Amino acid sequence: MNELCGTTLIHAYSRADKIQDGGLIDVSEPARQIGIVYPVAISSAVWIGAIQEIDGDKPFDIKTRGALWRCLSMLASVARNSTTNDHKLLFTVPLADKQGNIENVQLKAIIGPGDNLEAVITIMEPEED
Repeated sequence: MNELCGTTLIHAYSRADKIQDGGLIDVSEPARQIGIVYPVAISSAVWIGAIQEIDGDKPFDIKTRGALWRCLSMLASVARNSTTNDHKLLFTVPLADKQGNIENVQLKAIIGPGDNLEAVITIMEPEED
């Protein structure tokens, strides 16, 4: 067991563990294509509720890529135009619901330390931590 601040660490759950378990979806590669330099992950709640469109056996179809692109583009735009040094950004993304109607979905992005204390971005619903 590891010693941490004079106590014994019993269990640790890392960002990598959460990505492996499906609690976070790593979207760092598409984020880099948009110009976001930090690793980016989206919570499974946002992915299932707002991003993912399943078309038969193709879970990452063109609608999913479009929704993901809009989400990451809006994040990049809001981050570039932000006048605050806060580690949290709220932003709105116009996304189509299951019936094809456009609705504005509010999301939250947090910049924080990753498993090795590097800067990482996590996109989630506003009430998620």
